Amino acid sequence: ASAVKHRAIDDVILRECSSARDGVRQVVVINAGFGTRPYRLALPHVTWFEVDLMEVLLLKRHLVRAAGGGEKKNAPMRNKTAPLSLSETPFAHLATPRVRDVKLVGFDAKQEMVAASRVGAAAETDADSTKRATRKPASTPRLAAALEKAGFDASRPCVFVVEDALTALEPWEARFLLRSLPARAAGSTLVIAGIPHRVRRWAERRARATLASAAATA
Repeated sequence: ASAVKHRAIDDVILRECSSARDGVRQVVVINAGFGTRPYRLALPHVTWFEVDLMEVLLLKRHLVRAAGGGEKKNAPMRNKTAPLSLSETPFAHLATPRVRDVKLVGFDAKQEMVAASRVGAAAETDADSTKRATRKPASTPRLAAALEKAGFDASRPCVFVVEDALTALEPWEARFLLRSLPARAAGSTLVIAGIPHRVRRWAERRARATLASAAATA
């Protein structure tokens, strides 16, 4: 099932980005983790933005580069003190991105949600000394700002990939994360995988309400 899911997401990205003339030129992956798509998918015109904890992204980059350091089997005798170049290793193709560029965007989505939860749990005291809870923020501008700083162009279409990032989230957290994505230009695509049942039920209710509202105003 996992392999099928990965292949399905690969196919969507390739479909949207493969055209050299009018294909999408930006991909944003939320909670990129140790995914290797920019090293697997041949998209030389695409800038790839990986969003996750910077420590995770830097560790992956180190491991990917180190993967090019293995010895070839049946290789001729060589000076063992001389370092191997990446072109001499069996994993050289894994150490070189196949996209135009890979941008690392450090962003702690969970920390942003915790901060939003604290705001929602805070209480204000009005003139009558009664307490009322404030509403949780609907989103955070920090994600869009971090992407823009890395070179993301909000005026151009993009493929946004949110894979498994919503699985452990409450409905309000899923809304918070999705609403924190940059404004999606015309022609953009949002790919979501690994949606928990409670979030799926919320999405279905929202879809039914939207359709009902549209039918009422038609």
